Amino acid sequence: MSPQRWADIWLNEGWATYAAHLWREHRGTTTAQAEFDAVMAVPADDEFWDVVVADPGAEHLFADAVYDRGAATLHALRTKIGDEAFFALAKQWVARHDDGTASTADFEALAEEVAGQDLGHFFDVWVRTPGKPTDW
Repeated sequence: MSPQRWADIWLNEGWATYAAHLWREHRGTTTAQAEFDAVMAVPADDEFWDVVVADPGAEHLFADAVYDRGAATLHALRTKIGDEAFFALAKQWVARHDDGTASTADFEALAEEVAGQDLGHFFDVWVRTPGKPTDW
């Protein structure tokens, strides 16, 4: 699948980065939680947190935050909704958008459908707002 618009690139790059974290976890070299913790160790005043992941703009399209905060968003979502719902979401995400395009709004809607909860605040904090997430 491809991003519906360039602003949605985090859906590709965040997932690719998170998949690498999961693979390393499977191999026993590190954990997805350790990778998440490394991202969250970035100080709140670092420019890393200034990038709005769901719309990074042309200047930040390939910024570290798109990849690493994107992956951290997915791990935070996994933590919030649980492994069963998260991995069901991952499978449905690919199945629904295979050979097509998708947006952040599409991902949020599917996450809410699978999790059975309103995740608007979560996505506001993690992908639509600059700043280090503290309350999700």
